Amino acid sequence: MKHSPATILANLLADHSSPLFTMPDEDSNGAWPVFVSSEPPAPDECATLSDTPGMNDGRTLDVGLNLFRYGFQLRVRSNTYNAGWEKISDFVLQVSTIHNEEVTIDSSVYLVDTIVLSTPPFALGIEQGSLQRREIFTINGFVMIRNTNT
Repeated sequence: MKHSPATILANLLADHSSPLFTMPDEDSNGAWPVFVSSEPPAPDECATLSDTPGMNDGRTLDVGLNLFRYGFQLRVRSNTYNAGWEKISDFVLQVSTIHNEEVTIDSSVYLVDTIVLSTPPFALGIEQGSLQRREIFTINGFVMIRNTNT
């Protein structure tokens, strides 16, 4: 794949019919920006997707295609505990509806088959090393993605 699973998932979430998140360079319309891999100091309310270890579920018998579940972590940062909890809870509801969704990035087309959460939302508390008192939440999961260009 030309793009990381976190990048593909970020684009899927930003392009969803009811987006909770937007890509950082787009007009937000009330959605929080979602970053990939690293999180800037601002804005206060945002999300960051990171790639984590995945799993090889085996190969298909017909063509020998490896079936991977790619790992990810979503980190939500918010000004208040309730706002952060609500945003990550909305994410849980949204991913339960995602199945066989197409994502196009540049000239690459991916099919996101399914997203499975491996943990419930988890509150980490107040962000360390920041002068603001921002709340941090995380959730982990796996996503099955196929590059349809090949």
